Amino acid sequence: METPQLRKAQLSDLDEIMEIEGQSFNEEAFSRKQMRYLLTSGNTFLVAEMQQQVVATMILLSKKKSKVLRIYGLAVSDKFRGKGLGKTMLSEALNVAKAGNYGVLSLEVKAVNATAIKLYESFGFKAVKELPHYFKGGYAAQRMQLKL
Repeated sequence: METPQLRKAQLSDLDEIMEIEGQSFNEEAFSRKQMRYLLTSGNTFLVAEMQQQVVATMILLSKKKSKVLRIYGLAVSDKFRGKGLGKTMLSEALNVAKAGNYGVLSLEVKAVNATAIKLYESFGFKAVKELPHYFKGGYAAQRMQLKL
C-alpha cells in the first residue's frame, strides 16, 4: 500500500472532508459551516492523502494553558478503511501531543463502536468515563484518555 501523505487541511479540501465526515458520522457529522470554522480557527486539522485524494481527517483541539490535547474528530474514507490509516492518524496525534508537551491525549467515542475502541486501546487509551446520551440518537460515549 502506498504511504499516506499527512498535511495541514486547507479550505480547498472541504468537499472531500465533508464526504468523509458524512460516511463516518452520519447524523453526528459536522455541518459544512462547523467544518469551515474548524478549518479556519487555528486548530490542528490534518488530512491524509493517497492517490491525489483526501482519505482521512483528524481534528485536534486544546484550550490555552491546558495539558490535554483532544482528538475532536478522526475519520477515514469508506474506500480506505482497514488499511491502517486510523493507526497512522493516531500516531500523528501522539507526535503532536508530545511536541506540544501535552500530558494527556483525550477523545470521546460512541460506546457501541467496538472497532474504534479496540484501535484506541491498542495505543494504550483507557476508558475513564461513560457519558450517557452524549451523541444524537441517545447513544452513550466513552471518554478515553492516554497519559503521555
